[in-house]
Amino acid sequence: LMLTDVEGLYTRWPDRDSLVSEIDTATLTRLLPTLEAGMVPKIEACLRAVTGGVPSAHVVDGRVAHCVLVELFTDEGTGTKVMKP
Repeated sequence: LMLTDVEGLYTRWPDRDSLVSEIDTATLTRLLPTLEAGMVPKIEACLRAVTGGVPSAHVVDGRVAHCVLVELFTDEGTGTKVMKP
């Protein structure tokens, strides 16, 4: 679980309409060179975790109250979930 100061992963930052709720590792690997520098280490860590056997990794806005509980224990998470294809 990566806490950050944005709502999740934007594929075309700063276009707010490009926020993705779920993305697979293959797509994310192709997208990685186009991401903003601040997001790259977070996404690389998510990719390492999921390709290393973790079922999913999440990028979540840490400014949101109870974001960790909501992301992990409900289907109403607001961040981006990274998973295998």
